[in-house]
Amino acid sequence: MQMNNEKTDLELIDQFIAGTLDSEARIMFETRLKTDENLKQEMLAAKNVIEGIRASAFKKKLQLLHLQFEQSDQKPKRIGLYYITGIAASLIFVVGIVFYSLQYADHGSYYSYFKPYPSSVNVRSDVNPSWDKAMDYYDREKYNEAITFFNKIPSGYYSEEMQFYHAVSYLANDQPDAAVTVLRKLKSIEYREPVTWYLGLAYLLTKNRNEAKKVFEQIQPGDYGYEDAQSILKSIP
Repeated sequence: MQMNNEKTDLELIDQFIAGTLDSEARIMFETRLKTDENLKQEMLAAKNVIEGIRASAFKKKLQLLHLQFEQSDQKPKRIGLYYITGIAASLIFVVGIVFYSLQYADHGSYYSYFKPYPSSVNVRSDVNPSWDKAMDYYDREKYNEAITFFNKIPSGYYSEEMQFYHAVSYLANDQPDAAVTVLRKLKSIEYREPVTWYLGLAYLLTKNRNEAKKVFEQIQPGDYGYEDAQSILKSIP
């Protein structure tokens, strides 16, 4: 899923439940629900959370309304529109918080597995100054600046080693889509193990769980990131 160019699945789920999708988008969403297991699971999770929160919030609001009613000197014969509106507004606010939490909880927990790959004394070159500057910023954990200089390396000097560190910089800078674009092209034997690990993590952070599982399952015992990959595989629904 392209996070920058398309609506996230959770946004689509939110709008589907709220009934705000247009007819074309709704049909496409319902078609995906029939075949996309991840989307089905996210939809089910969202519905369960919303129903639980909605019931709890509504009960508390009614209890408060009842208390206010009992303490009032002038008890109306019917519940006023003001109170009904208050209940609705409370529910909308709570559900909004739930969707925000669902969208970012997994992202944050999976990002905790990220660690920048250590640079080597061999990854320095007098051939291109941008490479040296990029790695200098990389070592100092200034990844945005590192990316700027990686982007300045001419294509003729842009080795797979450089591309690998460029991709890791993207991940460190919370740009997993860009990292996927670079990592899936790399064929280097030297960096095969870390490339596989970071590609799986990048897929996961773009909510592409199916591809992430496929990549993590390729990581063998003793490979770079094996233990973390196994831990993540157990957590992916």
